[in-house]
Amino acid sequence: MASYDLNDLHTDLTNMGELIDTVAETILGCDFGPPGARVPHMDRLNALICIARDQMEKLNGLVDDNFVEIGSTVVGRR
Repeated sequence: MASYDLNDLHTDLTNMGELIDTVAETILGCDFGPPGARVPHMDRLNALICIARDQMEKLNGLVDDNFVEIGSTVVGRR
């Protein structure tokens, strides 16, 4: 099996971010119900996917900003 490195992780994080964005757009396109009778689980789904999107953006940003530093401190790397 091929080794999994920081580049692979970065690619996977980017792909996960795109997946989360797609799910968020899909949820926002759904019917949340009329004013005064909103569907509670849709509001909850929307809130949760927004949290996931924000966390993924933060994680991707941290990896981007610290890519060289992280790569130079990986155990076994010379």
